[in-house]
Amino acid sequence: PWQRSAYVTIGAIGAGLVAAFPVARASFVADDGNDAVPIGRAARLAYAVGAVWTVGVLVGMCATIGPFWLCSYTMISWSLCTARYVLGLVDNHGTRPLRSALRFPSLAQNTVTVVVWWGVLVPLFTVAMKDDNRRAAFRKLNRSPFLICVHGLNLPLAVVDALILSPRRLTACDLYGGLVCAFAYALFYLAYLDPRGYHFYIILSPRTRCCPLIYAALVGFYYVIFRAWARCAEWILLLDDAQSTTLSVSSPP
Repeated sequence: PWQRSAYVTIGAIGAGLVAAFPVARASFVADDGNDAVPIGRAARLAYAVGAVWTVGVLVGMCATIGPFWLCSYTMISWSLCTARYVLGLVDNHGTRPLRSALRFPSLAQNTVTVVVWWGVLVPLFTVAMKDDNRRAAFRKLNRSPFLICVHGLNLPLAVVDALILSPRRLTACDLYGGLVCAFAYALFYLAYLDPRGYHFYIILSPRTRCCPLIYAALVGFYYVIFRAWARCAEWILLLDDAQSTTLSVSSPP
């Protein structure tokens, strides 16, 4: 059975997100920053390549191992990045609000995927596997093109999209969107996957006494990710401004 504290913690996080909605909405960048700086031809070409690549990985996965794994956190992260590239390719006033809303969720979830997989799970699995053959098979799995894409190249793809091809400052609404997506996935996992025996993420178990601390730590982890990428976005925009100033000063009148 679930710990009572799990219900309380999940309810508190949900209530907090509802209460924070008006504040977050006030900082929503509906045009995703592209009214002032439209997506250029080179960036649109990059979005086309990224869209074909990311959609191709999803189609290939569904054709080979089935669509079930689309419900995993990893593949939802990849799908968010895919949506950003597709929307960047068809960029217009109608698609920009959705693209803006997906900016930080894509960046955050792909960051979590790479950091947790390579920083936590791979070392743990490697230590836990006592058999050399199983370790060799695990290393081979991690070298497969599919795993390299969804557990490695997904983060550079998300970073190039959000910070290189169409950079803008992150706002409180971006953090809010990331937390809402994470909370929605946690509810889906706990309400649908976990009861059916799909215990992909034991850390989310509501049956342990430490689950409130874990849930709070995950919220804090998202905030740390937000602060880190917000700082990176500021640096990139400052660098772009400096380069633009240098070019304007050096160009002949």
